[in-house]
Amino acid sequence: MKGFPKIINSRQDVLHLLADPATKPAMLAKLQTLLDERYNWVLQGKLDINATAPAEAGTKIVDVKNDDGVVSERYLYKWMIAPNSALARLGITAAEAVASGCVDNVIPTPAA
Repeated sequence: MKGFPKIINSRQDVLHLLADPATKPAMLAKLQTLLDERYNWVLQGKLDINATAPAEAGTKIVDVKNDDGVVSERYLYKWMIAPNSALARLGITAAEAVASGCVDNVIPTPAA
């Protein structure tokens, strides 16, 4: 392999790229991006249309409207570390990314 690949498929790919001095900086930058992108809006469940929405920090309600513009479904989302993030799919833990040289930033809740 020459240079930095467009696709990284596995934990072993990450380890090889970190071991190579030529690709380590690019891999660390990619790991940092994946570490930051672990935070996302995660579906908590469907809400009853008539139920009062919880007013907790870090949550949002998404209303789905039908063709007439009437709300037909409501869903609750929470800002958190997504269990199926790209970092997790590669088999890399946050601790391993930090040990490699990344910084574990807490990403604040964006405006819903």
